[in-house]
Amino acid sequence: MAPKPPPASPAAASGPAPTAEDYNTDIDAVPEPPKAKARAATHRRPQADAPPQWADAPQTFRQPRTKAEKIERWKNIARTFSPFFYADDNTTPAPQFNNYIWQQQAPVVTPEPFTFAPFSIPTLATVAPAPGAGPTLEPFLPTTASPKLLAHNTARMIREIATFSDGGKSRDQDFGAVQTLMQAFFEAVATGNNGAPAAATGPALGGPLGDAPMLQARRDGTELGANRALTNKLFESDMVLTVPQMKAIVLAAQEARNPHGRKKRKVITGSVYRWKSVIPYRFKGGDAKWKKLIKEGLSLWEKETCVRWSENGPGKDYVIFFRGSGCYSSVGRTGGSQLISIGYGCEDKGIVAHEVGHSLGFWHEQSRPDRDQYIHLRKEWIIKGTDGNFEKRSWEEIEDMGVPYDIGSVMHYGSNAFTKDWDQITIETRDSRYQGTIGQRQKLSFIDVKQVNRLYCNSVCPVALPCLHGGYPDPNNCSVCKCPDGLGGKLCGRVAKGTDHDKCGGELVAGPEWQEMIYKGKRTCNWRVKSPNGGRVRMVFTELRYQCATSCKAYIEVKHNTDFQQTGFRVCCFNKTYDVISDQSEALILSNANIVDYEVSYKLQWIQDNGKPLPPPKPTSTWVPGKENRPFRGVENTGGSIEKFILQAIPKIRDSHRPLESITSIVAEYGLATLLGISHNGKK
Repeated sequence: MAPKPPPASPAAASGPAPTAEDYNTDIDAVPEPPKAKARAATHRRPQADAPPQWADAPQTFRQPRTKAEKIERWKNIARTFSPFFYADDNTTPAPQFNNYIWQQQAPVVTPEPFTFAPFSIPTLATVAPAPGAGPTLEPFLPTTASPKLLAHNTARMIREIATFSDGGKSRDQDFGAVQTLMQAFFEAVATGNNGAPAAATGPALGGPLGDAPMLQARRDGTELGANRALTNKLFESDMVLTVPQMKAIVLAAQEARNPHGRKKRKVITGSVYRWKSVIPYRFKGGDAKWKKLIKEGLSLWEKETCVRWSENGPGKDYVIFFRGSGCYSSVGRTGGSQLISIGYGCEDKGIVAHEVGHSLGFWHEQSRPDRDQYIHLRKEWIIKGTDGNFEKRSWEEIEDMGVPYDIGSVMHYGSNAFTKDWDQITIETRDSRYQGTIGQRQKLSFIDVKQVNRLYCNSVCPVALPCLHGGYPDPNNCSVCKCPDGLGGKLCGRVAKGTDHDKCGGELVAGPEWQEMIYKGKRTCNWRVKSPNGGRVRMVFTELRYQCATSCKAYIEVKHNTDFQQTGFRVCCFNKTYDVISDQSEALILSNANIVDYEVSYKLQWIQDNGKPLPPPKPTSTWVPGKENRPFRGVENTGGSIEKFILQAIPKIRDSHRPLESITSIVAEYGLATLLGISHNGKK
């Protein structure tokens, strides 16, 4: 068990308020971390009842007699092995004991001065930029939870965005305006823990970025865990928006409070946000291992789509990968240079693929208006003031490309998104069996890939194929269909071949008697269970042996719904028996153990069910090619009241003659709150 650090004093916990110098520090002038002071040698205080000790007098050891002496003795022993235990000013400094600890007469022992080595994290060497290549950031310095240092790191993130992103550098369009609008928006839609609207707090927030608490990063495999220290500094934790995009979020929030015919979408609308050809990208700093990770994340998209990236390729619009203050990206092509930060704690190719997905034009999956059919928000555990990160988009901002909601999307939030207690989830799946599916960053889902291929590769294959189960011509090989996970063959009519042993996977037939199979393997294996007479199939899963995790990485996936395009529910923890009945006459069972180096197993029993198949669900929507290129809301000024307010407010926000805190208060309390129907006392 790791030793616990001594509790911080109240003065250290509060910390001094950030000064203007913290926000004006040059981006390349990163302050050196303070050098740890050597711990001074400790000296024993004489016991109250002990005789005077002279330098040349022999030291003796007396067994403790009273209860207080015994407690003090064990404290001294604990301090000997760990300087963190009982490290307060009111206890006796720890003596240095040798093998004579239990002897009545011990020789004189001169303790060696103890110096506690400071904890350090290795940083990467800064790569000198080529002439004219632009500034290069030094590696991000880890900091403690001090308000002043947090303010410094937040200011550093803003400088990163201003340095590496050309989008919105004109007056009233920069990231400072986005930050202020975002803060006003968060206050306008904020609710208390009971879901009721919260009253605006005004300038007492302590700054223009809100009063979200300082949170320690969590390595949960998602960008949300890595970005906890930047809560409410970026929209939905990892998206760098432009002023038109932020304006559209505000308008969508108003529309959500007065819904009229909203539709289900995911991809950002507007051809202005589409990449036109091969996407150029560049590196700013980073070592070979980090660059390899970025390329692995890009290859996930290249293997599944026709989209290609070119390092140092030509073009005025390009992406800059750098190791910034967290994991974040712009949404769609924003023009000129735009950034993707893969900082410390973001070193995962699935996180890279997620951030690249944003740059291709993806919002988060749970921002779709139909998300309430699949997930439920536990608002009592959401960090106060971060409710705006769960706002849904409207049809004027996003397009679903004709595919259903996907709980297993690489763009979906994890269970603990914006939670104030890591032991409590904020996103709960309507079907509890899907809880281990959301937030996965292992691979791109079939729907993720299909949307990008429809968005960028729809004209690659001129000849249509009669693909089954939602498959479509593969833009990397137009002679075959690209099939949902678990299916294969030219037209997606067969079970996909696994990567385990030769006898792994295939077809199973459900009859009137129970049948049983025990599977053991180390890679992937796919099965399809069918009822020959058109009835449904009942399956019982027991004795699962996989790597248990909040978001399953090695798992068994069951597709029992009608639409095999959607990710099935994934289970990896053996805590109960899973009894499943298929919606139709067939179901898919996928075992994936690529991430572990040991054998996994499960026991399956199946039988034909007497129930009739459920009617197929209605299509989510009908996709018309090119529909996603309609103008994005905000590109055209419709002259609405909120738009007029925003256009009038931004010049005031950037007015150097007025304090930023007071302008934030005006925007928050008298602007968006009123226009969104939320009064200053928190009532509608």
